[in-house]
Amino acid sequence: MDIAITSGYVVPVVGDPIEGGTVLISDGRITAVGAADEVTVPEGVEVVDAAGKWVLPGFVEAHGHVGIHEETIGWAGDDTNEMTDPNGARMRAIDAINPADQGFVDALSGDAFTKAQDYKAKRDHARSEGTPFDRDNTLETLVQVLDGDVPWCQHVHRADDMHTAMRLADEFGYRLIINHCTEGHLLADEIAAREIPVITGPLMTSRSKVEVGNRTLAGPGILDRAGVKVALTTDAPVIPIEYLVYQAILCVKEGMDRDSAIRALTVNPAEIMGLDDRVGSLKPGLDADVVVWSGDPLDIMSRALRVFVGGREVYTYDEERREGKAADPYYREA
Repeated sequence: MDIAITSGYVVPVVGDPIEGGTVLISDGRITAVGAADEVTVPEGVEVVDAAGKWVLPGFVEAHGHVGIHEETIGWAGDDTNEMTDPNGARMRAIDAINPADQGFVDALSGDAFTKAQDYKAKRDHARSEGTPFDRDNTLETLVQVLDGDVPWCQHVHRADDMHTAMRLADEFGYRLIINHCTEGHLLADEIAAREIPVITGPLMTSRSKVEVGNRTLAGPGILDRAGVKVALTTDAPVIPIEYLVYQAILCVKEGMDRDSAIRALTVNPAEIMGLDDRVGSLKPGLDADVVVWSGDPLDIMSRALRVFVGGREVYTYDEERREGKAADPYYREA
């Protein structure tokens, strides 16, 4: 279906806002974005009048577990890791904190990246000789990290653990993304100097464990001002995914630049995950993931009125009846 969203305050994110702008959608893609006098609306398209409304790209959640940590049924619906065979990579014990702790002994067996290097050498030799080789999917993934084909997304909260993550990235030469980054504000300049992107959050939580003792809503703003590429996350369902924008609102309240907060919800997470050629901004050629808001999304009173994913309307809010309706997630047009 072809759609024209007209007369709205269009925020492309990668360009200046457009007062009274138009967004054209065709075959699930954005085909044009511009001022009303720059974009011709074809005949026969569905017109969405966004006068007085804001039009933005869909927000990008860079770290969530929707459908994997199933809501309402607790741990029975947790499919992140099979508890009988956890698949987390193990690290060497050089950075263990308490050498008397049993965990230090356990950690001595960890040699994830050196094992991956050894695996790669044996695999490449077997390929060159044309001999059989037992494939290990876990080590294949680590080899992709070492080869620079995919980044290493390290889940760390504390500053000392971030130093460890950065040291390992230096040692093995892989691209690092810092996930959670709870104490990142303490190392903002160092993270910026290394050009390491961060996915920070969840922020609207209690200080439920030692690692998040220094959690602060001012952190993303401090990182942003230092020059770090920042994305915000709810770690859903730790924080309900619909509260992603509220975290941005609170970060702005604590000093984050509002435009940076919008980027932290859109183009930044898209770029960090290598998806900015599809989502995260409004420009021709990208997926038509577009949201019409009642007002500034960083105003807590604003709400999403119409949501398009791949050019298909998946959510509509009736302002008079004050109720929203989501499309059937299993429905697909023929």
